[in-house]
Amino acid sequence: MRKWLEFVWPVVGVAALAYATYLLFKQLHHVSFHKLAASLAAIPAGGWAMAALATIVTFALLAAADLVALEHIGRKLPPAFVGAVAFVTYAISHNVGATVITGGLVRLRAYGTRGVGAAEVGLVATLCAATYVLGVLSVGGAILVLAPDMVNRAFDLLPLWLTHGATQLSAGGSRIAGLACLGAVALYMGAALLHLPPLRIGSFEIVYPRPWVALQQVVLGPLQVVGAAAIVHFALPHPFNPGFPAMLGVFAIAYSAALLSHAPGGVGVFEIVFVKALPEVNQSALLAALIVFRLFYFLVPLAISIVAVALFERARVASMLRGDDAGAPT
Repeated sequence: MRKWLEFVWPVVGVAALAYATYLLFKQLHHVSFHKLAASLAAIPAGGWAMAALATIVTFALLAAADLVALEHIGRKLPPAFVGAVAFVTYAISHNVGATVITGGLVRLRAYGTRGVGAAEVGLVATLCAATYVLGVLSVGGAILVLAPDMVNRAFDLLPLWLTHGATQLSAGGSRIAGLACLGAVALYMGAALLHLPPLRIGSFEIVYPRPWVALQQVVLGPLQVVGAAAIVHFALPHPFNPGFPAMLGVFAIAYSAALLSHAPGGVGVFEIVFVKALPEVNQSALLAALIVFRLFYFLVPLAISIVAVALFERARVASMLRGDDAGAPT
């Protein structure tokens, strides 16, 4: 079964990428390169600076999730080292996809040099993924309750088998879905407070962390989503910006869809949700803001991480050549 899924998910990802690219081209074929270049040039210097700052804050919050996960397994590593590992981990996993798997491999290589075992690294990767899921549930749930019409902005992108032919979700239905999301977060926190035994779903097991760890997850998760959405918000000039609440809601939907699509880096899927969900926004300005997001959140971190990995591996080889124990903590 697992081997079959390993074959299916890449196919699903490529299909999602192809379909999203087709939809994106169909939606934006009228946007010329000249318009796009003009929209990028129209982003004020302050917008670029704030988008860059939002990126730094978001990656710091992602690194904090690693520190919390390491605290859960009883490992205390230098924050600077954890921050560097988390940066490289997310830079690579955001671009490659399969976040838990790719993130686990990168962490295993780095944290393994400090004596952290494979099982522990797997738990760290799972807890970090859980932190983000809690963030999406919290933000998405709050938006569905407070702005129930938000989900209808991208409702027509959902498959027919999921919508049962409906053209939109009622306000009551949105609020119920939002309360369910918030309820899931509350249940997670309650299970941690009550020290409930692990939840087993087939061979999958959810081990609830200690209350203090769970509380940090519930706080960090939404902040991660808010920070990432702020990158797009600051890159979209004020005349075209629908406001941060709308931007946050669309971002939560778009990024979740990108992750679920299994498309590499969510390319195309993320963009088409934004374009369809914000039809009132100038399309070239919105596309320019999304390019800035791709640049700051994906491409620049990936370039930096490649250099960081190369330097790390060079240091490890040099250590081995000197006769040091490559597997010992450093």
